[in-house]
Amino acid sequence: MDQIGRAVAGVLKHPDETANKYFAASSFNPSHNELVSTVEELIGSKLTVTRLKSADLLKAGEEKLAQGDFRAFGDLLKAHNHADGADNDVKESDSGNLNSVIGLPYEDLRESLKDWLKKAGAI
Repeated sequence: MDQIGRAVAGVLKHPDETANKYFAASSFNPSHNELVSTVEELIGSKLTVTRLKSADLLKAGEEKLAQGDFRAFGDLLKAHNHADGADNDVKESDSGNLNSVIGLPYEDLRESLKDWLKKAGAI
């Protein structure tokens, strides 16, 4: 929530650069593998990880959609955002990256995960 507040404040301070444009803002931009390894380090044990192929998610989403099941959206969104090798993440250098446009700093992934895991009682 703090980062959202900083992003809104940054947009208000940069009206010319942000007016009528779509942006993505983030606290950090790790890969799934980075998240897993950081959590494993913090909790001191290995996680059970199930690996999925984006093609399988896409197929499942299309099948659900063909049956009128609009829960397909979740599968289709995951297939797009995490497509194997598609490089669909928002980069620091992308023009649509709000962090770079307004000077929004990234947060510390490790510290954020540590706080979250403490609140969840995992550490």
